[in-house]
Amino acid sequence: MTRVSLALFLAFATAGCGDLASPSPRGDIDASTTDSDASDAGTDLGGAAFSEAGAGIDAEATPGSFMGFAGFPADLSYNASFDTGEARDGYSQDPNTRLSCFDGLDNDASMVADCADPACQSLGSCCVGRGDCCVELSSSPLPTSLDVSGCSGTEVGACLTAAMTTFSSFGSPGPFLDRGALAPGGDASGDGGLLLGDALDLRTHRVALEADFVDAEECGPTCLESVALGVVPDGPVGRIVHPLVALLSSPSLAQVRLIIGDDVVKSFPSTLASSRWSLSLDPEGRVRVGNDQPGFVAFEAPFTPIANARLLIYGRSRNPSATGVGGARIGHVTVHTSLCDMPAAWGARQALPLLEGGNPASTTLSSGLSAPSMARDGLVTFAAFARAGSILLGELSPDGAELSPLGTPSYVVPDMAISWQAGGFDDPALLRPSSRPPEVYFTATGTDGVERIGVASLNDASEFAVAPLPALDPADYGELLDVSEPSVVEHSSGVTLLLAHVRDARGTHLEAFYRGAPSEAFARILDGNLAAATESGSEQADADDVSEPSLVLFDHAWHLYVARRQGARYSIGLLASDELVSWRWIDADAFGGSGVAGAFDRLGARSPAVEGNGNSVDLLYLGLDGASSRLGRVERTSNGGTVTP
Repeated sequence: MTRVSLALFLAFATAGCGDLASPSPRGDIDASTTDSDASDAGTDLGGAAFSEAGAGIDAEATPGSFMGFAGFPADLSYNASFDTGEARDGYSQDPNTRLSCFDGLDNDASMVADCADPACQSLGSCCVGRGDCCVELSSSPLPTSLDVSGCSGTEVGACLTAAMTTFSSFGSPGPFLDRGALAPGGDASGDGGLLLGDALDLRTHRVALEADFVDAEECGPTCLESVALGVVPDGPVGRIVHPLVALLSSPSLAQVRLIIGDDVVKSFPSTLASSRWSLSLDPEGRVRVGNDQPGFVAFEAPFTPIANARLLIYGRSRNPSATGVGGARIGHVTVHTSLCDMPAAWGARQALPLLEGGNPASTTLSSGLSAPSMARDGLVTFAAFARAGSILLGELSPDGAELSPLGTPSYVVPDMAISWQAGGFDDPALLRPSSRPPEVYFTATGTDGVERIGVASLNDASEFAVAPLPALDPADYGELLDVSEPSVVEHSSGVTLLLAHVRDARGTHLEAFYRGAPSEAFARILDGNLAAATESGSEQADADDVSEPSLVLFDHAWHLYVARRQGARYSIGLLASDELVSWRWIDADAFGGSGVAGAFDRLGARSPAVEGNGNSVDLLYLGLDGASSRLGRVERTSNGGTVTP
């Protein structure tokens, strides 16, 4: 038995009891330079275990089959009727109809299919990437309302300060109160108004606004008065407002206008101007205008969401006068802000330096480094890399990737006398089981050239012992020729779930496996569509190869990040599932090259390693610039948060 003493994993074993999973990417990391201009920007299942119903394994081809299998639901508290057998677009627990919410067909003649069918929309995977499936924020960067009807005088500041509303005014003259409503200020030469709240990411947030426009009491054809409600890119407003999206009331034109950029997209008659208007923007890029008058037909138009936007009221007013007639004003405004799970809305990218004892890593240690992976346990994020046929263990910090956190590099190495591992180790995947010591899964190449998946466990002697036999050997699964690149998580039932890149006579694809205890063999999940969805060259995959899986349970669904290769170009795609059986492509290019000249990842990204961290997803990856690979890190926020599987 091969043993390696790993002091690092002694700390790992006592750092916490969180589930750890990492993907198993490939590709060498170039540590020769860093990008100084790049910046870093557990919900319970309710005790639900896997279902025993159904038949999801191949008992003939799979040794050690673990009970019957109908899937591992991501979150039964979210999908309350998941196992009731209730039909959804033809969906039920019956394996024969399991894929009906995932097949692109209208199986129940409802005129809509899959996630567009209301019967499917309760599935967690149907919420991923949808701008209308969001969670309203109890604490928002935007005010929830603006109502000045109870304020006296014309001074806006005191009124809004008393209401604890964050704001800044602009224009000359600035905004003022007029007969229980807000006049924007400004004049014939420019706009005035208010910026409300803080900057908001419209790529991840849905904003629903409601307001009363109050028409000017006298406004002829030459009257320049107007008042508008909308959003504008963050930054100086300027003399003339150029909104991203706004709804503008123009008394002189007798119209309420939808403005997107500098274009008037739609005009509505002024007969509706004194009624209640609504303007909503969702992160999929849809604007919707509504009105509370009977017979009004809501209008929709596209827009481009941006990362930093501000809510504003703006327009032009005649000078305030105690005896003059009322101008164009805006009355009570309400704001509803929701956070959505939008997989392509990533923050700032960071090129991670490789460190050795807090200093730049030596070429001796950093050269040949590949296959980054990570796993969070409490406040510590551990990392693993393939290096020179062994597994190097490290730690991530805001400063970079520490390759020698305890002063001496720690490795898991193969035993060259054992044929199935004599070709070396690659693609590490860390796992911190809840009831047994830490484990490291990896790809092992044998003297016969076959790729298998092995595992090393921390033993009673505080040594990492590589199991004498592979955890997954393709010879045990009939038609499989190679299994590699493991991604591993532990389910709340104690079952170990493993996704791998496999090769058979037809090509390559991804498959899911599971086992109830280390003494049992992994069983295959065969009833689903993961293999078909990720098969090399298939219409669904639309890629020459789909590889390097990284599985995480997040926002009520299983999220599977993968590397997609088309020719020599790589991007990172995302699939989602509710139970590891039925899968859908969410975004084939959820994360790709930055396209920024000189950036470490300008041409592409691969090798995803994903961890959930509260309401955010942390992605470690290899950035590609055409000449080398560099380690990068990026994060995105979401509405549902990390789920403990």
